[in-house]
Amino acid sequence: MARRIRSIDEFEFKDIGQNHKQGHLAVGIMISGLVFEQEHFVQPWEGYEDYLERYALWWESDKLIALSTAIEDWLTSSTLMNLVVVKLVKLISKGAMVTVLSTLVSAFALPATLVTASDLIDSKRAVAVVRSDKASELLAEVLTKGLQGNRPVTLVGFPLGAPVIFKCLKCLAETGDNAGFVEMVVLLEGPISIKDEKWEDARKMVAGRFVNAYSTNDWMLGVAFRAR
Repeated sequence: MARRIRSIDEFEFKDIGQNHKQGHLAVGIMISGLVFEQEHFVQPWEGYEDYLERYALWWESDKLIALSTAIEDWLTSSTLMNLVVVKLVKLISKGAMVTVLSTLVSAFALPATLVTASDLIDSKRAVAVVRSDKASELLAEVLTKGLQGNRPVTLVGFPLGAPVIFKCLKCLAETGDNAGFVEMVVLLEGPISIKDEKWEDARKMVAGRFVNAYSTNDWMLGVAFRAR
């Protein structure tokens, strides 16, 4: 698919692997959402042998790289500050004083980190989220028009790629009887609310397995992509 479609600057599919034009019955569309270089749209999905004719969705690279870089900068600065605090604690005292200082550090570290994350990430995240909504609509259109050759499709997304898939399924549910286009879905560390979203509608669009994999301890992901 060509670039600059509607309000999306980039939306196209890149071949992955060697399974193309070999008569495979199923298609896989892999969607990255944390990228630091252009190659990261394709590289994470290479090296796997399966029955799928696989494609990587290349979308809004400038926006995603800007967001990913902001997260990386935040992690780097936070790690540096943590190392400084540890050094200070070791130099100041031992025993009970260390316990007191550790308690204070634990109490104040997370709120300070949240403030820092808000300053560095929020504006870039907002732009990326808006573009992901647009990309999900285009992906739904691709599926309904049968541009994949009317073959069953597996969708895999990580992490901002996951809401692209989820919202695509919701678009399919809202626009008619579109069940059956998607055979399987795998969402990896997707910033999607469990309580507020209509998961049943999305699930009905998937003929086979629907996997939503995430860690409740991944607070960094929660900060970076917290709900609007």
